[in-house]
Amino acid sequence: MFDLRRSGIGVTRHVLRIDPAQSPIETNRRRSSNSTRDERCGPVPDVQWLDAEGSVFGQPAIIMSFIQGVTKPVGKPTGNVSGLGIVFGDALRKKIANQVLDQLVAIHAMDWRSADIPSFQAPIADRYQAARWHVNWWSRVWRLDRVQPMPLMALVERWLVDNVPACEDPVVVHGDYRSGNFIFDNTTSRVTAILDWELAHLGDYHQDSHTCSFLPWVPGKWSFLRHRSLEYDWFIREYSERSGRVIDPVTLHFYKILNCYMSVVIA
Repeated sequence: MFDLRRSGIGVTRHVLRIDPAQSPIETNRRRSSNSTRDERCGPVPDVQWLDAEGSVFGQPAIIMSFIQGVTKPVGKPTGNVSGLGIVFGDALRKKIANQVLDQLVAIHAMDWRSADIPSFQAPIADRYQAARWHVNWWSRVWRLDRVQPMPLMALVERWLVDNVPACEDPVVVHGDYRSGNFIFDNTTSRVTAILDWELAHLGDYHQDSHTCSFLPWVPGKWSFLRHRSLEYDWFIREYSERSGRVIDPVTLHFYKILNCYMSVVIA
């Protein structure tokens, strides 16, 4: 974060995001820029400047406007920078849950065919391409970056390959829609921005739908998105009613396994 002083304009605050030298997640700053330039993605930071090839900073970088907000309640020593372990409490959770759910529905409803997102590729070669692309990508990252082989990972990869579900209607998928990746006003409880679009892609809405209720760690301990914020049955029912999309339990189970697999690869 930095302040920029300009003659005639004054001081404005900005955020610089720059790729690390090494990371298991190779993401695309140009794609992040495409995502946050479209107002239909909801409250997001404005893109001020893009160094997609890293010609200035040495690594791909993006400068965005600063938006005030917090990822967890002020004064409560819970959770970490990743969003794991944040305890919101019942009152705050109820105030935020509907906002976050409505925003997810809006993201999935975005007409990407008319949007200016040239860095996104559409999985339309066949009905199974959306899931197959993801399995191929993450299994490749695992093979390149693993420290030692793990037989269970090979077994999971084989299961994923054998069970890729069809995606009839690709949508804009955030890819990491959870606590820690949105900020809110600590006084009004209003969600002020959806952050971290580096895993955004065109794919199956079931992937985001499962991320919101992802419980691979310690069931019951966490209390918001990805960790017990949205009660599972309530989320499935409300998402379906508000979006008009049917949640298929078999497809949702596939993305549960895929999300767990991705988490192991990243960690």
